[in-house]
Amino acid sequence: MKKIAFILTTLDAHAVHRVNDFVAHGFDVQVNTFVRVNAKQTIQTDWKVNVIGEFPNALPYHKRIQKIIQGIRLVSKQYKGCKDVVFYYLGLDIAMFACPLIRRPYIFEECDLNHTYIGNKIVCKVMEKIDCYIIRHSLQTIFTSEGFYTYHQLKDTSNVTLIPNKLPASIWDVPEVKKHAIDANHLSFGFAGDVRYENIVNFASVLVRNFPMHEFHFFGTIQERVKSLTKELEQFPNCHFHGRFRSPDDLPEIYSQLDFTLATYDTRFENVCYAEPNKIYEAIFFRTPIIVSKGTFLQQKCEKLGLGTAVDALSEDDIVSFVKGLTHEKIDKMYADILLVPQESAIDNNDAFFAKLKTL
Repeated sequence: MKKIAFILTTLDAHAVHRVNDFVAHGFDVQVNTFVRVNAKQTIQTDWKVNVIGEFPNALPYHKRIQKIIQGIRLVSKQYKGCKDVVFYYLGLDIAMFACPLIRRPYIFEECDLNHTYIGNKIVCKVMEKIDCYIIRHSLQTIFTSEGFYTYHQLKDTSNVTLIPNKLPASIWDVPEVKKHAIDANHLSFGFAGDVRYENIVNFASVLVRNFPMHEFHFFGTIQERVKSLTKELEQFPNCHFHGRFRSPDDLPEIYSQLDFTLATYDTRFENVCYAEPNKIYEAIFFRTPIIVSKGTFLQQKCEKLGLGTAVDALSEDDIVSFVKGLTHEKIDKMYADILLVPQESAIDNNDAFFAKLKTL
């Protein structure tokens, strides 16, 4: 097995990272992807991309299905008679159609439990059964979160490998930026990434309104769904919006300014309760305690490793109580705990997976 035929719903940073990983381990990759109408391609790659369909970003998923099927059939015809190829389906939305249309060995990657966002519980349960079927019959399945094992409750996971969204090894080459001195009377909290959850905005709002001596920093873009909420925060001098940043190049500078990093995603969505965002690995590498949402797999992992703490980011009382409790002694303990976690554990290294793959 040396040829991997990817089928992607979109060519985003995660997909490019995964393809590059296969290239680095000696595989011949062929990338087939859907694109968004009129969207500018800003991601540069060292390999060719075969566009198999396009649709507007706002087009509902059920209206995309026909185009997805057409694109998958194009790929199927392209590899007809090619015996040494293994297909790679990134996401259930591709795999659920590709599996019956391309009856060939495949690798399946699950980055999110997207079917949990479906409001109809019966449909959601049917999709879960399809998901588990795809996992069981895959050559290999990749989970990006350890929490997915808990959600799926699979009896056999011998063909499942955990590959979290860790930092690339290139982060070692980015110049280090010395962290500022910590002052319990003037703390700096922040979030680095696309702001799309009310929980994050609410935490920032409660903080800047109740604690003028502390500050909150937003690094990244603000999604439309929460723009009206963040607009209200612009009047506070201790709330700062820094806009887009480059990852991983700008991460050392960002984390040098933060005493605490935020990852309080919205637990009203089931996927969030089981997902494992890359923020946890940024926290480890940049030695910055992380604040996560209560009632999540991420809380369990943070408490187990000593990476930070959990709050109910939609509860003003809980946030205020947490911030008031940040004494010098408690902060020192949190920093001492996170320093015990090796930085190397935050770096992406999938050699064992690829060694296993080459034996199949």
